[in-house]
Amino acid sequence: MIQLITRLKSYYFQLPILLKIFAIGLTIFSIFGWLIHLLEPTVFPTVFDGIWWALVTGATVGYGDFVPHTLLGRLLAFGLILTGGGAITFYMAMVSASTIKYEKRRIAGKTDFNGSQHLVVIGWNERSRQLITRIHQAEPDLAIVLIDQTFSKLPAKYSYLHFIKGDPTIEPTISAANGQVATAAIITADPGKDERLADQASILTTIALRGCNPTLTITTEILTADQVINAKHAGATKIIETNKVLAELFQQEL
Repeated sequence: MIQLITRLKSYYFQLPILLKIFAIGLTIFSIFGWLIHLLEPTVFPTVFDGIWWALVTGATVGYGDFVPHTLLGRLLAFGLILTGGGAITFYMAMVSASTIKYEKRRIAGKTDFNGSQHLVVIGWNERSRQLITRIHQAEPDLAIVLIDQTFSKLPAKYSYLHFIKGDPTIEPTISAANGQVATAAIITADPGKDERLADQASILTTIALRGCNPTLTITTEILTADQVINAKHAGATKIIETNKVLAELFQQEL
């Protein structure tokens, strides 16, 4: 018996805070429901009827379908109102606070992505913004995960994105984006860096993605021609040479 209680306590303290509060509230209402059933079995013929009365009384709903008639029953209801009402109020406050906290963490890029068959986009710049907008318009049901370490907060207009703030060249960040089960990844070059440094970062990111997911389709943007072969060796499925494409466009216009 002692071992069972110890084990239950261990399980309890491992639960998230919301589940702990829910467990406490459920226990309180079950105890009061069982007691009122014992005190007034004719009014509360089953334990479930007692628990139902305890819940609606503690929540201050008070449907009036079950009402204690004896002095002991009313004293029990008095104690329930003092304890149960506070428990429900505290629970709802914790739910609201947790929701707000989660939303702040999500916008700041501090929550892991748990889905699969998604698209991972590396880097937040004008190219990736336009690309993400077009992909979302074409396939609104496709989950898109954005990884960037310079971006501070996800704008409200891009709420459909799951933002991961972190270094995309390391495995923990890729795991936070659940890159192991992603379908494709697009790596955009960092416009704030020197071209060679930007290419090096793109190649390191390609290596990190390929290491986590050997079957992932990786499209890597490369700025300097001499880094194309390195990007191929790193595991890029497709390579876009941005400067080469722009030069060809300028030539066509001229």
